[in-house]
Amino acid sequence: MAGIPQIKIVFDRRKKASAVNPGTVEIEVSYNRERVRLSTGVAVLKQQWSGKEVVNHPQADHLNEQIRRVYDGIHEKMSSIASTKGEYDLSLLKKVKKTKLQGSSASFLDWLEERIDMRPVTESTRKQHKVMLNCLRDFGLIRFFSDLTPKNIRLWDDFIRKRVTAQASVHGYHKRLKPYIVEAIQFEKLESNPYDGMRISRGKS
Repeated sequence: MAGIPQIKIVFDRRKKASAVNPGTVEIEVSYNRERVRLSTGVAVLKQQWSGKEVVNHPQADHLNEQIRRVYDGIHEKMSSIASTKGEYDLSLLKKVKKTKLQGSSASFLDWLEERIDMRPVTESTRKQHKVMLNCLRDFGLIRFFSDLTPKNIRLWDDFIRKRVTAQASVHGYHKRLKPYIVEAIQFEKLESNPYDGMRISRGKS
């Protein structure tokens, strides 16, 4: 067995973090020239990260604990693999990652509410995003990450049209959801964007 896996916390691997755009926090496992990265579900702004932890954030303690849980869980997983197989096999981590992506039963709505509360926006904008969240809850067909499909987005579009008459208002609901879809992909909770190839007309105010 050639050494042991190196496990480390990586922030903003894609170099997208800024004062207004969050960067993701991942756990990277390296062994025998193989590398696997798993999401912690945490993303913070550039100024909210220092060294290996979240700082200057109202939920810093909670987020650091979440990162540590994922880190410790991976460490325990690798130890378990070594004890049963006699050697480390990162392919098993890849399978875990793939399963989480394809069959996630995690609540998208709970995650969305948390991200809305954490997003650096004005309170009036946050209120508009909460209206979008409540509309999704009333719709009922999009509850988990696995429910985010083009078909369900189209059905949600029909649902919105029963509530509002102006196309600009319909467009506004989708506009507020889309950034969170992008974040979910960054967090590796989704493999693809259900809005790809779909055009929602802006309409007139």
